[in-house]
Amino acid sequence: MKKYWKFTAIIAVIVLSLGTFFVTSATSATEYPEFVIKTTSGMKVK
Repeated sequence: MKKYWKFTAIIAVIVLSLGTFFVTSATSATEYPEFVIKTTSGMKVK
């Protein structure tokens, strides 16, 4: 483990920064998109 401490530290920083980015972007969204399901007429599949 003494050999790979820099690599492990870099990976930990990358994972933590990406996690922080996605959590803050998800929590800062005030409006949620509106999903509407519309039925349309067309061919019926048997």
